[in-house]
Amino acid sequence: MSIAKWIQLPKDLFTNVKMILLLNEPRGDEIALAYIRLLCLACDLEMGGWFYLVNEPYDEKMFSRTLEKSLSFTKTILKTLIKRGLLAKDETAYYIPNWYE
Repeated sequence: MSIAKWIQLPKDLFTNVKMILLLNEPRGDEIALAYIRLLCLACDLEMGGWFYLVNEPYDEKMFSRTLEKSLSFTKTILKTLIKRGLLAKDETAYYIPNWYE
């Protein structure tokens, strides 16, 4: 499998209703940037939008280290992205919904 070197963002990313609502959250600019960083991370991991390192699913501490944010703010980021439908979590791991779209 080849390593992806880029991600594609829609030109209306910042006029999308979900993104507008996200940007209006407290610290929304930081959360939006964290979302873009998570998209890049998902691309690097090459797991179809799932966040696994080898066979270990990413947890809040791993995201905190990756995003270089405090654990409490990382929890806020994850919760907000899930609330806005930009991130999801099943019983085992976080993932980007509609990764292949």
